[in-house]
Amino acid sequence: RMPPPPYPALPTETIAMVRKWIEQGAKNNACRDTSACDTLNLSFATHIQPMMQANCVGCHGANNPSAGINLSTLSGVRTVATNGKLVGAVSKQAGFVPMPPAGNGLSSCHINQIKSWINQGMQP
Repeated sequence: RMPPPPYPALPTETIAMVRKWIEQGAKNNACRDTSACDTLNLSFATHIQPMMQANCVGCHGANNPSAGINLSTLSGVRTVATNGKLVGAVSKQAGFVPMPPAGNGLSSCHINQIKSWINQGMQP
């Protein structure tokens, strides 16, 4: 058994959780509480700008932005949101350059927040 004595056995709940994880394919997913994803009354300053700063501005900042796309300002983000490139890229849709190009990309919550912010009129 694991862990071996003298350590105590795992609780039944933990064993059930590991079993379920294995049955679902043992994927390397982070635990996320999707019910906590707020998609109402989003603003650029509070929701979108921090997301862009953390994930995009390293390459798409004000100084020499990659592909000429500056995501450090409201107007820059609105431009690619309006033409559909923002959602296409972060959703990694066919026909768009996937962003970020490496790794798993933005969480589904962040993508839903971007879509909602756009649909709600791209508030500052």
